[in-house]
Amino acid sequence: MTYEYDDAAVLCFLKNQRQLFPENVVENESEAEAFLEECMAVIAESAEEVLEYFEEQGIDTSHITRCTGGHGGGGCGEHPGGLGGL
Repeated sequence: MTYEYDDAAVLCFLKNQRQLFPENVVENESEAEAFLEECMAVIAESAEEVLEYFEEQGIDTSHITRCTGGHGGGGCGEHPGGLGGL
């Protein structure tokens, strides 16, 4: 995981921010990067990395399903309590 935001991450947030907020919170790439930095957003490559990050932060993840069913692995979203679309 990283706290550095590449152009793809910044542009993705800028383009899709209305999925998270009722109105735009940033207007350009510079503001988008600053917003992500201020919020300490973490970019993870997989659901398993999300779980590792949560555990490192002391968050109880025992209620989250870790899929081992061979149809997507670690948080496939097919089970209650899974990580869904992460």
